[in-house]
Amino acid sequence: MSSLALWLLSAGLATLSATAASSVRERVSARGRARSAARRARRCFIQQAPEQGLVRVVGRVELAGEPLFAPFSGRVCAHYEAAVEHPTRPGAYRRALVESRSQAFYVVDDSGRARVDVERALVDVVVDHFWEAREVDAETRFELERFLYGTGQRGLSQLSESSLLRYAEGAIEPGELVSVVGVATFDRAAPSGVGYREAADARVTLHAPRRGPLFVSDGMHFS
Repeated sequence: MSSLALWLLSAGLATLSATAASSVRERVSARGRARSAARRARRCFIQQAPEQGLVRVVGRVELAGEPLFAPFSGRVCAHYEAAVEHPTRPGAYRRALVESRSQAFYVVDDSGRARVDVERALVDVVVDHFWEAREVDAETRFELERFLYGTGQRGLSQLSESSLLRYAEGAIEPGELVSVVGVATFDRAAPSGVGYREAADARVTLHAPRRGPLFVSDGMHFS
């Protein structure tokens, strides 16, 4: 076998090995396990969810209180994930600092709405906004670096290579389609002066199962 053929074979095996390793890491990670559980969960409308049953609901996000604001874009949201990344090779980055925040929200489908309790949530958000420090204007870069100052010593330590940084952000915004996998509970006691039908759809809660997190995704909407 020629040296070129041997090199091609070894390169192909290395690629397969890296792909396999990535697949294994995905399966054993908390996010990977939550995604697998989400695929198996029964999909149903909110008002058809069995009491204390693990279900998957697909609907639109509605804020349940004061909004969060994503730190880089300023987007109004119920959840954000913001990351500061370092380049490792052309087109590839390593995350050096990640911050995420969530607050309770409603998911709304054709049958009603449910409050999503995010106390023990794993949010699988699509990261869709990116800023490279060397490509933005001075004012934008100043605003991005404010995030580093706000995170204390962890953030300040990144400033030594500030021109190389990339800032990444994902957010779950009002009106966005999400899948929520959790346990459904119903509060049948209507508030005073409000009929059952008017109160029912606002008094459903989706929360984390006894074992494992509540799962929220804005990128997985399988049937």
